[in-house]
Amino acid sequence: MSVTRSQRIKSVLLDWLLFSVLIRLFFSVLTYLKVPYTGTLVVGVLLLSGTVLFLGIPYFFGNQTLGMKFGGLKFTFKKEHRLFYYSVRWLVSFGCHVLLLGIPIAINVFLLLWNKNGLILQDYVFSKTMCLASSIEI
Repeated sequence: MSVTRSQRIKSVLLDWLLFSVLIRLFFSVLTYLKVPYTGTLVVGVLLLSGTVLFLGIPYFFGNQTLGMKFGGLKFTFKKEHRLFYYSVRWLVSFGCHVLLLGIPIAINVFLLLWNKNGLILQDYVFSKTMCLASSIEI
């Protein structure tokens, strides 16, 4: 059974929502501590938030981000290579978003909603990395 468009939409949107909530949480703590914002601090918060959600959680909790768990999806990376693939996938995504000033986010939303399969840019770069969680055992 293949991954449906609605499963991809649910998982991607929930991951993006959790990413923005985690960023806001970090900035709320920094504001409470009266830490002045700098460009380096902002990039650091973005990297830390993304590392926790898109690298740490899938690595330690069964090849799934929180959004993928909700959508019933799972990465299909082999166990011995998964940290490498998670890292490269996250850094490529983050690099594109920062260097291109958020244009990939707009492209991803367009692809997610109007593409027949609901594939986003990362799915094209890292093809066939998701499947139904119930269909594999890693």
